[in-house]
Amino acid sequence: MPSFLIHIVSNIILAYAIFLYNKKVKRRINFKLILFVILASNAIDMDHLLANPIYDPERCSINFHPLHSWYFFPIYLFGSFMKKYRYFFWGIDIHIILDFLDCFI
Repeated sequence: MPSFLIHIVSNIILAYAIFLYNKKVKRRINFKLILFVILASNAIDMDHLLANPIYDPERCSINFHPLHSWYFFPIYLFGSFMKKYRYFFWGIDIHIILDFLDCFI
């Protein structure tokens, strides 16, 4: 399976795993909204449109694209602890970790 498919499938599976965990632990939360927010956090990939070529399977996204740079990582990590935006930043953190792992595949 090509690495970009592994990346996309992993994003969806991990987002769904967070969704299932929260559904099991917490009772009064809009679970569909959580799943949507986690998956919507993948919009961070819009910065790929600034690159030429837009997709290069041999390129590492970390530090190449603006929103995938080390300058934003502390913001994403700090946002994970803010109750209101927690799920959005968890989705971004998962996405960044998967992008980092893609650099080695």
